[in-house]
Order: sequence, then structure tokens, then C-alpha cells
Amino acid sequence: MKKRLIKAKTGQFYLIAAIIIVTVIIGLSTVTNYVLTKNQPLKFYDLSSEVGEESSRVVDHGIYNAADIQGKIETFLSDFLQYSEEKEKDTEFVFIYGNDVEATATTYTTQGTGGVTVTIGSGETNFTLYGEEKYVPATQEIQNAEEIGVYLLGKRYNFKLKEGENFLFIISKKKGGETYVTGN
Repeated sequence: MKKRLIKAKTGQFYLIAAIIIVTVIIGLSTVTNYVLTKNQPLKFYDLSSEVGEESSRVVDHGIYNAADIQGKIETFLSDFLQYSEEKEKDTEFVFIYGNDVEATATTYTTQGTGGVTVTIGSGETNFTLYGEEKYVPATQEIQNAEEIGVYLLGKRYNFKLKEGENFLFIISKKKGGETYVTGN
């Protein structure tokens, strides 16, 4: 009886040793995969969805009321750019609006308004005051174009103009070495 009990314990020992050895081998041979993600600028993407939503309402309102759509869009863009300066700075925009016969493409980039250096005393204390950054527009009128190519941050984006009123946009931002681009 004792011999049988000892043999059973010896079998248990070899079984546990085999389980431990297999676990160690699997642990050493397993490759761990992981991904590091950077936080995306949520305000930037919120801004994109807001301009998409609001612009469609402006165009629809202009069509429904047979109003000057281009004037309404320009007013909307002026208000939107002021809003976006408060919400997300250092953002660049490209807006294309109009129809397949006549369209306008406008880019808005930020540029500093300049700075002033003040020297107090014998040059030991210097203060540099910088002006605020403002959006500077560059507008191009387009006639009878089915497709428009826009260069932004060294990359070309192509848009096809459809029949009727169009409102297309690209929004870009450089942050922390990353470039974020969104549009419709």
C-alpha cells in the first residue's frame, strides 16, 4: 500500500513539473504586441463636424429662400472663423463653395501681425511683445470646372463639383509633430 502511495505521489510530481516547464516555455516564446496611441485633438474633429453641419444648413436656407447663397456663406465663414479662433487655434481651412459653373476657393491660414521689442535701460532688459495671429484669406474664383485641385500642406486634394450648390472644406492642424486633416 505504501509503495502504491509513493508511486502516485511521484506521478503527481512529474505531472506538476511538466505543467511548469510547458508554462515557462510558452511564456518565453510568446511575443507581446502593444500599440502606443497619441491623443487626437477632439476639439479639432468637433470643429469639422460643426462646420459640416452648419454649412449644409446655410446652403439649404439660401436655396429654400432663393437668397444670395454666396453672401450667406461668406457671412457664415466670417462668423465661423471667429468662433474657431476661440475654440482651436493654429488651424488652417480651405473652403470651396459655389456650383459647377461658378465656384470660389478660399484658404485661411494664420499669420502673425508682427511684434515689438522694447529695450529698457542699457539693454539689460528686453521684452518682445507679439501681435495676435489672424486668419488671412486667399481667394480664387473658378469658372466652368468639373474638378478642383487644392494643395494643402504639400498634398493635393481633388474635389468634383456636382450640379447645384456645393460646399466643400478641408481643415488641417499641426500639433506635436503630427498633422491632422479632415474634411467632407
